[in-house]
Amino acid sequence: MKTKRKGFTLVELLIVIAVIGILAAVLIPTFSSVIKNANIAKDKATCRNMNEILAVTTAGQVETVANIIAFAEENPENAQIIAVRQLLMANGVSQETFTPVTQGYKFLYYPADNIILLTEGREAIVFPEAYTEATSIDLYQLSVLDRSDDIVSHDHDHEIYTEVKPATCTEVGEASIACGVCGKSYNEEIPALGHTEVADEAKAPTCTETGLTAGSHCSVCKAVFVAQEVVLAKGHTEVTDAAVDPNCTETGLTEGKHCSVCNEVLVAQEVVPALGHTEVIDEAVAPTCTDTGLTEGKHCSVCNTVLVAQQTIEALGHTEVIDKAVDPNCTETGLTEGKHCSVCGEILTAQSEILATGHSWLQEDENNHSCENCNATEEHDFTESDTCKVCSYKKIVRVEITEASQLSSDF
Repeated sequence: MKTKRKGFTLVELLIVIAVIGILAAVLIPTFSSVIKNANIAKDKATCRNMNEILAVTTAGQVETVANIIAFAEENPENAQIIAVRQLLMANGVSQETFTPVTQGYKFLYYPADNIILLTEGREAIVFPEAYTEATSIDLYQLSVLDRSDDIVSHDHDHEIYTEVKPATCTEVGEASIACGVCGKSYNEEIPALGHTEVADEAKAPTCTETGLTAGSHCSVCKAVFVAQEVVLAKGHTEVTDAAVDPNCTETGLTEGKHCSVCNEVLVAQEVVPALGHTEVIDEAVAPTCTDTGLTEGKHCSVCNTVLVAQQTIEALGHTEVIDKAVDPNCTETGLTEGKHCSVCGEILTAQSEILATGHSWLQEDENNHSCENCNATEEHDFTESDTCKVCSYKKIVRVEITEASQLSSDF
């Protein structure tokens, strides 16, 4: 069974078309108003920018102003507006900018205040707001040269040079040369600049860092002509730092290593603490009669530094004792008086020996003699004669007379 497709009726289509027409009638003016307002805002911004340029005079514009004055002498009627146009173009404002994007609007120059106005037509001032109520003021249209909107016949001189594409070391550039009066322009080729060669100095390698060979490059575009090659680092030149032995008072150092070229420490020397003194007692020395003594002290047995100094004790001096004299006798010697020290026994005054007096013999009897001093007795010494050698005693000879001897004597 076939089904029928249901479409729009003519009445429905007419209603849809009518609705679309109504919407278009409402929205299109609104959209156009939005676009116009956006364009007006852009033109206001452009106007503000051009007025900021007019308010500033820079050193770079001196030559431009001189050219403007020269042109004004030849074209006095249009001198002011030409000066404004050239000043703006010299500061980057293009010829096209002199015409607002909003249809029916114009940029007009008001020379009395040296300011550019945005107007609707030539009467209603839109921007700046301070001038919106002004009437009957003398205005010049910025996009042309005079009040009649016609460009005055002139020679294309006082040109404004604009670099479109800068020339590089290897590629040509392009410049736009525009007439400062009418804005007519043509393009001109800028020759390539060529490379500016700069030498890249060699860099000597160090112990730890690589070096570079000499090279060259362009200082403008950085193109490399002679590439620098890497030179390997030299590595350290190792030197041994000898160990230092510690002593009693000074610290020592362990063995270390450093580089003799860059002085970098490879093996750091560590501090070894000082050993400290080895204490030894210096015994006290008692003073004597003649020699001084010493108090107890201390010193180091390693470095001999005195830790506790020994103090000197004065000598005691002798203790004097008298040695009595000894009288000599017949057989024994004597001694003179003397002196000695009772402590050390040293003789202070020596005793001298006195010779023995010897016996004083007296004749006692026929056999002996005796000493008158000591009563000693001793036999007479008749060894050489009949007289005693000691006491001079004469020996008595006794003769016994007998008969025989008597007879002999008689004869």
